[in-house]
Amino acid sequence: MAAGAEPFDAQPFDAGSFNPDDPAVRRRIRQRRRRRVWLAVAVVVLGAVGGFVFGLVSGPPHRQATEPPQWAGTLGTSLLLLGLAFEAVGLVYGFRSGQIQRGWKSPVRAFPFRQRRRMVKQVRGKLPVAAEELPLLRLVAEGLRGQRWLIFLIAALMVIMVGSALSRYSPGWFILAAVYVVAMSAGIVSYLRVARAAERFLREHGENGTDSVA
Repeated sequence: MAAGAEPFDAQPFDAGSFNPDDPAVRRRIRQRRRRRVWLAVAVVVLGAVGGFVFGLVSGPPHRQATEPPQWAGTLGTSLLLLGLAFEAVGLVYGFRSGQIQRGWKSPVRAFPFRQRRRMVKQVRGKLPVAAEELPLLRLVAEGLRGQRWLIFLIAALMVIMVGSALSRYSPGWFILAAVYVVAMSAGIVSYLRVARAAERFLREHGENGTDSVA
């Protein structure tokens, strides 16, 4: 590879002439799928290791100076089980509704991260839109609008974290749960804003819309 040249996986596509059936596009989509699988495995492993280390540092419940109140243990366990149930329901809904499959197979994944971020900004109205880009940007907007179901999964994870903190009833777990809830709440707000922007984009540039460009 020549000095300063971008690797194939990072090279941008021309959004105006993008063809999802192009062999190069399909090959890049497969590459990104494999990368996402390995990333998910890494996140799970790191999360498990991090939880184990945090548990060692904070100490088991029987080593605490005072036993957690009975209400905390009962409520924490109930929230933990409720969150797990909600998480399972959300995953089943995502699969049955086709949201998971559409996100996994979306041709938009063929684009490098920088170009996908630019397209999201176009959908949100922060960058101008060219007429030839509209077909692809509609696809991007439909995907962003369909991600609302992920909010349910995020909320379920928040319930699980709060339940875990109550079950452990230690300052370290309370701090961790508070940070997690704040971060995930910010993520939910961001998802809602992007979804509303995607709906607005589809109303203005949909198949039956005006197809006006900024």
